Amino acid sequence: MSGPDPTNVRFDQHRAQLRAAAGTSIVDPDRAGAVLAMAGDLLRRSACRASGNDASKEIEPALAAIDRKAALAYVASLDAKGLRGTLLSAFEDAFEAMLADTAEERSLFTEGALVALGTRDRLASLRTALTWAEVDTTGLDAKLAVIDDGLRDRARMLAALNPRRRDEQSLLDEDARGEAFWFGARSGCDALLAIYTNRPLSKGDEAHVAGCEACQRDAKAVGYAVRPAHISGATLRRIEDGAATAAEVRFAEHHAKGCKACAVAVEAVRAVDVD
Repeated sequence: MSGPDPTNVRFDQHRAQLRAAAGTSIVDPDRAGAVLAMAGDLLRRSACRASGNDASKEIEPALAAIDRKAALAYVASLDAKGLRGTLLSAFEDAFEAMLADTAEERSLFTEGALVALGTRDRLASLRTALTWAEVDTTGLDAKLAVIDDGLRDRARMLAALNPRRRDEQSLLDEDARGEAFWFGARSGCDALLAIYTNRPLSKGDEAHVAGCEACQRDAKAVGYAVRPAHISGATLRRIEDGAATAAEVRFAEHHAKGCKACAVAVEAVRAVDVD
């Protein structure tokens, strides 16, 4: 018998603590920061709020309890350089997870990295809650710029975390996903696992790399020779029927440029379609 969903437990706990905060007076900066982050987590994840409750009913009373000076004091207490170091360590741990020799090592590096990514996500939630409460975010924005500087471009290092990152991204509202590069950037680039460990690509990864310029650059940078398989008969039939996915079409076009046999096959099915 499986236990409760950890995601549901996490947000159930958030809601319980927000209910407890409503009607109080929160003047302690650390307590203010914790309540703001929990409120922001739910503001950015409408599907995780209690069924039938909109944001104002569930979150606004807790935010109203926070003293503005306490909120600003919490922001002022944040160590941007230290938090950047934590996030950099997460990227390095994630890369180590990709290269780990054992499942135990991989799990250790993965969990540590995910904790740090969660810390960055809470800062995004903090900002969302401050905006909702109409508290100035200038100071926080300056610190986030320091924390994030250049890290979006290093998201390839997080490939070993991609399944968990996609899970977390899927919980976010659409308008919150674009900024959350710690969960979203390169989260579909699972081919990086093969590229950085010099293993053959799966067919799905081949199709992805064929249409992903970023993965192509990464493969070239480490001297990885993409070894394409032939286009499958099933893919050719889907192309003929007009039912092929965009990724399949990109892969077929890319592969056919270097494979005469597959080029002839693709041309044949397209000729049938024209006729």
